[in-house]
Amino acid sequence: MKLRVLLVIICFFFYGTTPVGATDLRGRVDGIGQWASAPFPLAKASVEIKRQDNSQSVVAVYRTGRDGMYYFRNVSPGQYLLVVNNSLTVPIQVETTPLQDIGPLLFRY
Repeated sequence: MKLRVLLVIICFFFYGTTPVGATDLRGRVDGIGQWASAPFPLAKASVEIKRQDNSQSVVAVYRTGRDGMYYFRNVSPGQYLLVVNNSLTVPIQVETTPLQDIGPLLFRY
């Protein structure tokens, strides 16, 4: 009986930590410079997601891996700005889906 009660409490805890309708976002940042002949995955790029309103408050920050990928968990639906290395800004619309892929972003340096 005690184990059953404990399992119910754990289920309520995990259910309560994920916002209703929240979406996980993932995408990739590619880089290209004057000496590169083709785009390549940009490692260690700073990717911020900001609210697209008057406050433009930062929701989350992520540093890409060697594969140039970034991930944001539990983002509420709405309009946001993705900002790469404080210079490339891309508006996005977050939908109500479990996972949303963002197309590759090309960062020129």
